[in-house]
Amino acid sequence: NNVGSTNKTANAGFTLGSAFELTDKTKFEGEVFYKRRTIDTNFPFYATAESISIYDYPSGPDVSNINNWDLNATPRIKLDFENGAHAVVGWDYGKSKENSKNSFGGAAAQTINQNLGGYFYNNITTSNQSAVITNNSIYLIGRIPLINSFEISGGARRQVQNISSNDLSITSPNGALSASNTYSANAGD
Repeated sequence: NNVGSTNKTANAGFTLGSAFELTDKTKFEGEVFYKRRTIDTNFPFYATAESISIYDYPSGPDVSNINNWDLNATPRIKLDFENGAHAVVGWDYGKSKENSKNSFGGAAAQTINQNLGGYFYNNITTSNQSAVITNNSIYLIGRIPLINSFEISGGARRQVQNISSNDLSITSPNGALSASNTYSANAGD
């Protein structure tokens, strides 16, 4: 039964880029990107006694929200040297976060609170989840001409990624769960 149900979404974002000369041999380039998304849903039927009578437990949340955003930045400096050598030094940054919330109201909340310990725990009627990931990477790329059409080129990169997540669910017997980790890598060519 979808009577009175709503589903609203919103998206917004921007991308900016720039390039300019700092000196005749040094240039700056960079981009910034940001995007935000939200989804809000409302299913009033899931909060009714009629919904509970179908399955003997809540069919689903009557109110849900998902919201996330992404931010990326890529500044870099390009250097030209007198001997024809060239280098690029840069930083790549990215961060993303997502949150979700599911709320059980009305008859669904009553059913949850009357059946604690079987399938539902912690006397909560809202589940919340979130995750965050952050990437940081610095790099150097270079090229040195030697003789005629012969050159040496190479580069190096260091990347670190941080991840964290949280989960508080109406069905989790141990309450909120959290996890985090850091990964890193080096690369060269």
